Amino acid sequence: MMVTSDALKAAGWHLTTDHATSSYRVPVIIAPDGQAVGDGDLVRVRWDGALVEDPFGPEGRLLAGVTIREMLEECEDDV
Repeated sequence: MMVTSDALKAAGWHLTTDHATSSYRVPVIIAPDGQAVGDGDLVRVRWDGALVEDPFGPEGRLLAGVTIREMLEECEDDV
């Protein structure tokens, strides 16, 4: 199965400028566990949008932060 922007949003992924790692009002990606994810970071995400703790594990899909950002921005544009 494929990870969708709706699944990411439902799992708790979001963009915000209200985080310590945001500078100059540039939105940062916040994972469901509350940690910031940079555009160059790699994270493993299940099809339902849940963050997988083990980035080297067999389940889920490895995604770059920039890909997650684009998916979340797409989701915001649809609203």
